[in-house]
Amino acid sequence: MTFTIRPLQDDEYERAAALTTRIDPRRRDTAGAWRREDADRASAPVPMRRWAAVDDASGEMIGYASAWHMRKGKHRMDLGVAPGFRRQGIGDALLRTIIDALVASDAATVQARASDEDGDSLRFYERRGFVEIHRVRELWMDPRTADLSPFDDLPVRLEAEGIRFVTFADAAADAEFWSKMTDLQNDVLRDWPDPDPDPELEPTSEAEVRRFFEWSWLIPDASFIAVAGGELVGYSGLGGGDREEARIESGPTAVRTDFRGRGLATALKVLAVREARRLGFTRVRAQSANPAMIRVGEKIGFVPGIAEVRLLRRLGSSASEGQTAPGVLEPARRATPSS
Repeated sequence: MTFTIRPLQDDEYERAAALTTRIDPRRRDTAGAWRREDADRASAPVPMRRWAAVDDASGEMIGYASAWHMRKGKHRMDLGVAPGFRRQGIGDALLRTIIDALVASDAATVQARASDEDGDSLRFYERRGFVEIHRVRELWMDPRTADLSPFDDLPVRLEAEGIRFVTFADAAADAEFWSKMTDLQNDVLRDWPDPDPDPELEPTSEAEVRRFFEWSWLIPDASFIAVAGGELVGYSGLGGGDREEARIESGPTAVRTDFRGRGLATALKVLAVREARRLGFTRVRAQSANPAMIRVGEKIGFVPGIAEVRLLRRLGSSASEGQTAPGVLEPARRATPSS
């Protein structure tokens, strides 16, 4: 068969979004969401780019790929080929298109992701110079049936030790809230699992922290902050998800370095799950690449699901030839109390 790789056209977004769901039924991509994403990234150093693979004979869309800028020279990508059209060079052609475009823009790395159950995709990436960095494990819970009674005394004990629990909404009333959140985030980021880590960690800015805790996904009245002596020492978010499916996301959760090992992450997670129950959600999903946070989730009743494998490839002059580009990548081995 013959096929053509070309930029995705505006009137093809619906077809491409439907294709991604056919390739992976867990995805919920929509043309509207993609167009909003394109608009949001229009001013980025490298704008969002999308491509389609089209069967020359039938005109059917048989593959889709995209690439977008994350920070500095770091990028992420998405790639999929329709069932029935694999192992015919379409995936390689899409990957070459992505790599060539990124190399031309002086990108340094590109990150791909695949389910740990998708052995074909993992082998595809590994044979083309990608290296696994870490795995983000899904955890699921029905808050209606979760037995949280063993943790009833935990917040009380911590409050006796001088730690208060407040909602994001209440904490944000403090004029210094965002500067305090930035200080907390810079503390926990020192060992936060990063799929594309820098050799030396650069402090995050207040503007970046504000974007990370965007109110459009986080529910301020159902997400919690731990406070000790006026200092913010931990948090756990609740938001996102899908209200029609009664599903919500728990996380991220993190605790300041000096306050770890006291049950603070567990207490924050329990408070968030109780809020999910109160709000009527029947499914709560958490995600973490951190073994310590996975253990916290399991302890309060979350059940592990699939993992998203994050793979990284350095880019260089040999990238378009399908060879491993210059540079050595070592998988990150980090175990931290943040997710």
